[in-house]
Amino acid sequence: MHSLIGHNQLQNSLARACHDGNLPSGVLIHGPPGVGKQHLALWTAQVLLCANRTPSGPCMVCKSCLLSQKVEHPDLHWFFPVSKPSSARASNLELALEAARQDSLVTRRQTFLRPISTSREIRSLYLATVKYLRKQAYKRPSMSS
Repeated sequence: MHSLIGHNQLQNSLARACHDGNLPSGVLIHGPPGVGKQHLALWTAQVLLCANRTPSGPCMVCKSCLLSQKVEHPDLHWFFPVSKPSSARASNLELALEAARQDSLVTRRQTFLRPISTSREIRSLYLATVKYLRKQAYKRPSMSS
């Protein structure tokens, strides 16, 4: 993950809330395309997963930080809109969407700050994705406490 640029005040507020245990259970990050919303969300996740977080942010050296920087931490789940796989049926839609997300994640890790696609194909978060995310939320963390 590259350095987050241009959100210092927001980063400070989020880092302090994480450090003090005051971060709400839900945070809506909203803004125009290209301003770094997903990057800020991933940075906030890194702060939450950091073993040695400080009031100013993640330590950047612990195992959790190193994995989070590569978006490879087992407790960091990055969900984003994907196209519905053409071969998916209702019975296997959840698995097909997760496979499509995993495929797209490989590309997103390599081109972190670049737009993934300019195509006009319909991309959305499907109910099957929300169900999968809900199942993941009930699982115990792999590394974090």
